Amino acid sequence: MGPLGFEPRTASAPGFEEVDWDGFRRWLLSRLLSRKNARQMYTYARKFHGLLLSRDAGAVMAGFSKWKRKLILEALANLCKFLGCYSYFKTWRLEHGFKWEREESLRTLIDTLDRGREDVEEWLLSLRELGWTYYFPGVYMLLTGLRPGEACTSLSIIAEQGLDGYWNPELGILEHFRFEKLFLRRCKNAFISFLSPRLLSHVEKFQTRITLNALRLRLRKAGYPIRFNQLRKRYATILREAGIPGEAVDLLQGRVSKSLFARFYYKPLLDSLKTRVLQTLHPLEVRLLG
Repeated sequence: MGPLGFEPRTASAPGFEEVDWDGFRRWLLSRLLSRKNARQMYTYARKFHGLLLSRDAGAVMAGFSKWKRKLILEALANLCKFLGCYSYFKTWRLEHGFKWEREESLRTLIDTLDRGREDVEEWLLSLRELGWTYYFPGVYMLLTGLRPGEACTSLSIIAEQGLDGYWNPELGILEHFRFEKLFLRRCKNAFISFLSPRLLSHVEKFQTRITLNALRLRLRKAGYPIRFNQLRKRYATILREAGIPGEAVDLLQGRVSKSLFARFYYKPLLDSLKTRVLQTLHPLEVRLLG
């Protein structure tokens, strides 16, 4: 066994034992999209970098799930890029027969349907037992399609300063892009959300600063699974099943560039889209808000 806990591969392999881990962490933060992603890559690289020097890498990786193998490969690829030896990683990967786990179209479809299935609505309704403070943010996520953290940030902004400068009464939308530092990031953006009068009324009355971490802790304490991410997927599924174009759903979920959003920010287009979206969501809104 080598010093890293794995059977050494060759004496001529790069010296992964002496990595500037602090430098690698900073490098990840400068390149990756979020601190969470950077932390994940750092953790996996530090834990599994010994595989790059191991004859037994194939056997070790075979014991992991497909998802974990993918994360390990991504972490090791980033480590090798940082160290300037990415060609070594490519040779090592081919040598051991490791393939990037790209889900087939059918598997992706099945997984999407499974994660976005209607029972997530039943899960959300069950949160009413925890009280309005923990139930309503989930309702807000499902009816706006915002990411969990974005929804909590939005509710906290309104609780602190009201709707002035945030709600556009002429268009009937929340303009997240007004808070550029909070909602416009390198990749994950939130531009606008359509709110019905009923939902807007509940948002104004919520008056509670809430964080995603507080929601998760409360649910864990009460023994509930954490399924907030599925609410966003359910929102997209509902709209697509109603015939709303994927480009429109992408716009509402912040998956377009800022320049493209600026071109789409056109009143007649938004009025038409808003009407269709709110009509589609109305039965669900009635079910959730009574």
